Amino acid sequence: MPPDRRAAWVAGGAVATMTALALWAFSYAPGLDLAWLLPLAVVVLLWTVLEVARTPGDHEPRRRALRSYLRYFIAWVALAIASFVSVDALLTTESLGSGWHVGGPRMTGLTVAFGLVLFGNALPTLGTPWRDDREPFAWQRVHRFVGWTLVIVGLGVGTAWIALSPARASTVTNLLLALCFFVVFGRKIVATLGPSS
Repeated sequence: MPPDRRAAWVAGGAVATMTALALWAFSYAPGLDLAWLLPLAVVVLLWTVLEVARTPGDHEPRRRALRSYLRYFIAWVALAIASFVSVDALLTTESLGSGWHVGGPRMTGLTVAFGLVLFGNALPTLGTPWRDDREPFAWQRVHRFVGWTLVIVGLGVGTAWIALSPARASTVTNLLLALCFFVVFGRKIVATLGPSS
């Protein structure tokens, strides 16, 4: 099986697993926080856009590599959200012993941290999907910045889940991820609107 098809199957399987676990969690634990619906919907939407949207240059090796990377990233996000929702549902219904109130969320948080560091490390190695004369912004510079940002945020999230209580670590994780989102997209917007160099 070609690597890009394998990535499509992995991403589709991860999104299906996330959706199935979320449906189970909401039926098993009716008191589960409805705020989980937003990240679930965003991941399904991103996966759908990635699979449906086609551009004329999709057959080029650079774009195929980027699409595979994005599929694996969506798969990781889907599985991380699925683990968060599942652990939250089991803790809400008190199906797990009291020791899981600390260990379950901590392992999920460390999984998120590991994924951020892993993808932040891999992102700068991707080549630009455009030919050099048509590159709309300094692709390598922006993705090197985004990679470093993801690695630093991942290390911060991991440190929070190791050193702090789960409630505080969750708050710190949410703040760091929000900060990462705004810094990364702010940098991308500045690069897109500024002159290409």
